[in-house]
Amino acid sequence: MGTIYVGNLAHETTDVDLRTAFSPFGKVVSAKIVSDRRGRPKG
Repeated sequence: MGTIYVGNLAHETTDVDLRTAFSPFGKVVSAKIVSDRRGRPKG
C-alpha cells in the first residue's frame, strides 16, 4: 500500500470524487482533500 498526492484539482472536488476516480485501479483506503484555514479546499 502506498500514498499518492494529486494536485491541481478543482475546488469543487470532494473525497468521494477522488475515491470514485481511483477505485477502478484498486482499493482506496483513504481519500482526503486538504483545506486551508477558512475550510476551503486548497485545490
